[in-house]
Amino acid sequence: MSFFRKPVDFLLSKLNRGHEQSVELKRNILVSVIIKFFSLALGLVYMPTILTYVDKSLLGIVMTLDSFVTWLYLADIGIGNGLKNHLTAAIALNDTDRAKRLVSTAYVALFSIMFVVFIVASIAASFINWNSVLKVDLNSQELLWSVQFIIFSLLMSFCVRLINTVLQANQMMFLNGITDLVIKVLKLLTILIAIRISTASLFKYVLIDHGIPLIVLTIFSLVLYSTIFSQYSPSPKFFCKDEVKNITSLGFKFFFAQIAAMVLHTTDNIIITRLFTTADVTVYNMARHYYSQALTIFSFVSAPMWTAYTKAFVREDFTWIKSITKKLTKIGAALAVLIVIMFIFHKPVIRIWLRGKIELPILLAVFMGLSIMLQIFVTPFSLFINGTGKIKLGMFLAPIVIVANIPLSILFAKPLGMGIAGVIAGTAVCNLASLIVSSIQYHKIVNHKATGIWNQ
Repeated sequence: MSFFRKPVDFLLSKLNRGHEQSVELKRNILVSVIIKFFSLALGLVYMPTILTYVDKSLLGIVMTLDSFVTWLYLADIGIGNGLKNHLTAAIALNDTDRAKRLVSTAYVALFSIMFVVFIVASIAASFINWNSVLKVDLNSQELLWSVQFIIFSLLMSFCVRLINTVLQANQMMFLNGITDLVIKVLKLLTILIAIRISTASLFKYVLIDHGIPLIVLTIFSLVLYSTIFSQYSPSPKFFCKDEVKNITSLGFKFFFAQIAAMVLHTTDNIIITRLFTTADVTVYNMARHYYSQALTIFSFVSAPMWTAYTKAFVREDFTWIKSITKKLTKIGAALAVLIVIMFIFHKPVIRIWLRGKIELPILLAVFMGLSIMLQIFVTPFSLFINGTGKIKLGMFLAPIVIVANIPLSILFAKPLGMGIAGVIAGTAVCNLASLIVSSIQYHKIVNHKATGIWNQ
């Protein structure tokens, strides 16, 4: 027994040592790492099992439809991100009454907006020839039902995911990891059952892929708001018009950054579908999924940082901010080395992982790895900037990203003959520009040299 007690005591002493903010982060990160470990292990069988149930063309169709529908998230006009900063500040100042008003206001506003968006989007979807858009030949009624259910489930999931903002503000993001793990386990079990008892179809897979997350998130929210977060439990009677203005005034700034992020991360599937095939969408996303394991590892430590930066900035603790950002950068450098190793061994690993069903073109493997690497390096700086709310510069850069990304992706993919690798190459160029600008702004703010737009 003493053999195990010594390492446990050593670990606990490390966890409880240091700055109060760091101790809170380390505990959160440790639990998140344990949860993510099981999630990554589950992922080894998750994607191959899906490809056993549906072929890569059908999977590509769902991924592309998700890319279309995800644009409807913009209808929230930044409410989620606006809530995050204001709620974190309220909790840091122990203002529970305002925290409850903020949460209630956000839920009422977001559900109201998303209900209207669902009605309009569902009607609009019925007038679109989805077979033509996706360049496929499927039963038009089943395809429409699939689109409408994706619209409903994603919009409603977006609303119930506000619980994640409350978790972040309370430095309890590990609970979000538990939810994601439960969702993945239930999806996997349902697909295994479906393989045995039914044949695959687009609508059946959509029900599994989008219905389960909505059910789990709803139950999770109800449980948390009736127990540990009862003081923040949303209620229409605590809706406050003044808080709508507070949330949306900051949220509207994030709105433009959201548009740029949407362009970078959702248009790729649409571009590939139009220039190539839906099967190529699956190949592209398998490459992203493979390298994103490094990004997932980085999320162990980066996930709680937005609200941690907000708390530290409110308290003007720049020493801690500099220290933790330096540590995150070192972790990012280590993960960059991991990505290089992943590239070297990607052929045998992909062959074993996907059971020989998909192979990655070499150019796609190169540029996907580079793009993920850039995302990792930009994350600490962007989280800090978002946490401080000084995102006016990002508002002005967003249109440039929007205008540049799609033409660059098409240019690299077709005229320059890079194929689907060209799509991620265009995204990588935009990620590089974002890294340069955000790192400059970070250093200006923490060194008290930010003026004008750099400090707004």
